[in-house]
Amino acid sequence: MILKELEYICEVAKHENLSEASKILSISEPALSLFLSNLEQELGIRLFTREKNRLKITSEGQIYVQTAGEMLNVRNRLYAQLQTLKFQQRIRIGLASNYGFHIFSKVLASHKELYANTDISVSEGRAFSLLHLLQHLELDFIILARDSLLSLPDCNVELIRKEPFALFLAPDHPILKAHPEFAVPVGKFPPQTDISHFRAEPFILSPAETSDGAVAIDILNDYCPGFHVFCNINNTNSIMEMVKNQLGITLMPIASYLSCSTCQDLCWCLPPKNYYRYLQLIRLNNHRSSNLEKNLINDMLQAYYSEHLENFFSTSS
Repeated sequence: MILKELEYICEVAKHENLSEASKILSISEPALSLFLSNLEQELGIRLFTREKNRLKITSEGQIYVQTAGEMLNVRNRLYAQLQTLKFQQRIRIGLASNYGFHIFSKVLASHKELYANTDISVSEGRAFSLLHLLQHLELDFIILARDSLLSLPDCNVELIRKEPFALFLAPDHPILKAHPEFAVPVGKFPPQTDISHFRAEPFILSPAETSDGAVAIDILNDYCPGFHVFCNINNTNSIMEMVKNQLGITLMPIASYLSCSTCQDLCWCLPPKNYYRYLQLIRLNNHRSSNLEKNLINDMLQAYYSEHLENFFSTSS
């Protein structure tokens, strides 16, 4: 038995679904299913019962998972102690957006000498994957955006800022030809416009499980009941390219224009009231940051603060 196998069973018990657990563990679903079957055959007991698409843990499985969790906690404490004893200029960061990379690059370019001899590794991914890496001590801190401020019992969550959403569309869109007052070129102060004017348009959105997609759907539910999503893409640049080519319009954070050059070719407007995603810095409560890591976090936060998104905030609540 190896600790990785214990982690597999704990994740299956947590999600009650092989597909969801395999995504978190970054292995294929067939491989995870085979592992579970082989383990149950080796033990001669059932750890889970199959009920439709869910796996329900048995009483024997509960004992296994409880003991496995205790063993994994011992491993995590050991690794945490070893990390504090080992001196090395290494920082492991998780970023969940293109805008995060924009800020990170900006900081490194401004402080080349300070971080020249530092081993900085950056992991890119969705929020749930980065949180998994953080909780398993594979990242030092993560910066991500969600549709609400997270509450995590083992983590320190710091709100960096709230980022409002705007509607983006091509400058030669037929609606703008008829009503040029609805939107202005990106970079100018966007007007507030009743989003219901666009209810018949096809929308290109981030997937619903992402923060950008979730907030966009909230806006559309409020202003465009029965809206049509033409396409879901988890890439801001690709979304904006499709909008530029008049394949649809989109709702995205206004910060998108800072890291996506295509946005500069579009127009935008704000909904009548503010909708936000919440940019947040997350660290484990027991994580001990080196002085260099503290400097990097402070430099990144200052870079976020220096880009004055409040210039585009609506005056209404």
